[in-house]
Amino acid sequence: MMKNFKLEKGFTFIELLTVSAVVVVVGIMIVAIISSSLRGSNRSNNVSDIRERGVFILSQMSKTLTYAKSFDGVSVTGVSETYSTDCTVSGSPPPPPVQYKYIKITSFDLGQTVYACTADNISSNSADLVNTSNMSVTQCYFTCTQEGLSESPRIDIYFTLSKNPNAVFAENKITTPFQTSVSFRNN
Repeated sequence: MMKNFKLEKGFTFIELLTVSAVVVVVGIMIVAIISSSLRGSNRSNNVSDIRERGVFILSQMSKTLTYAKSFDGVSVTGVSETYSTDCTVSGSPPPPPVQYKYIKITSFDLGQTVYACTADNISSNSADLVNTSNMSVTQCYFTCTQEGLSESPRIDIYFTLSKNPNAVFAENKITTPFQTSVSFRNN
């Protein structure tokens, strides 16, 4: 006598749940890896943008100041009568340098240039140097030092650029400080 064995084909409910759980876990891991990679790439692009803009501003200002025909002064307020060309420091120990918001020079074509640090920008004769909607200046000032009245003044430029300060994700909020020192060649 032969017994009839019926072969059952298919999967049990437990096997289906196990496979579904494994697929979900692997999917979550893949999404996390891709998301992390995209965020890192986004941060890299933001850092590159802010460095490029900051280096451009520093080089623009440095070149103009270095090769200026004359140094016309620094000012805290920008009012014409408040520009001072005397940057000598006296006293022992010397006081901390004054943080100026404006610097004025004359170039060889006799054009005057005024660099200004405003609340959220740096400008050259009222033209924005930052000029991007998602970047702003969070700190900006100039210092001026001079060994004696017969020596050329040294201008120190300090500013901090911020990109996407109101962004939701931390990797999109970038803040980078910039600084350089410039000595006049023609004074």
